[in-house]
Amino acid sequence: MNVIKLNKNENYIELPLDEILIANGYFEKRDKSTRRYKVLTNDNNDLVIISINVKGHYLYFNPNNENDRGNIFNFCKNRGIRAEDLLRQDLEEFKKPESIDITFTSSNKSLEEFNKLQGISFNNFFFQKRLIDPYIIQEFSNIKEDMFNNINIASYVLVNNKFKENSDFLIQKGYVSYLKKPINNENKFIKTLCKGSKGLEILKKAQAKKNDVENIIISESMIDSLSFLELKELNTNDTLLCSTNGQISNSQKEVFKYLSREFKKCQNLFRV
Repeated sequence: MNVIKLNKNENYIELPLDEILIANGYFEKRDKSTRRYKVLTNDNNDLVIISINVKGHYLYFNPNNENDRGNIFNFCKNRGIRAEDLLRQDLEEFKKPESIDITFTSSNKSLEEFNKLQGISFNNFFFQKRLIDPYIIQEFSNIKEDMFNNINIASYVLVNNKFKENSDFLIQKGYVSYLKKPINNENKFIKTLCKGSKGLEILKKAQAKKNDVENIIISESMIDSLSFLELKELNTNDTLLCSTNGQISNSQKEVFKYLSREFKKCQNLFRV
């Protein structure tokens, strides 16, 4: 990363906030940006829109949270970091649990939706169309079904706390909806929708503890992970199922690091 050098008396709010954020893991959504506004996001779906006022000050606002707006100092305060840290470090290293409500505000609605969903029915379309054993599916409590019979699976990201050793933890910040009836979009069929922040889909029996897990299955789709579990006749009590829902993101890589560190009794890692 290129470090932006500051003169001692330089005004931070006149620095190019868009370039600073891009140097800290954000990227521009060019199809949404205009000449006056730049739209940036990151792997955690922290969406910000940046502009310059008549005084030459860089300002931002979060379209998903009306309280998350202002200049670089507001941006840093809302995320629990200092402006100096943002200019010299990787933003991911400084995220703290206290800032999670702001950083992932866009996912709050999706979590409310997920929590209102019912448990999955026995005669679900994973069984009807994919022939996955319905008894196996019923063993995982964080699989839910909506009114359209789509199957929804929780996804998780890792929360880092640089200031307290060994205090990382996983937190749900979204879910993936597997559509019973794919959406036809210009002759491309969309089979899944990612709600909230894109994380790693994880299925684990509620009763299973970290020390119980001996097998971890990783695939691009939870359908593949469930199918592999059934094919290999693995025990649901000691198996963790994971899905990336496509290409692996940086936030998912952090979750994988956490899993390799925390699930020490894991003997088998299956990449499907």
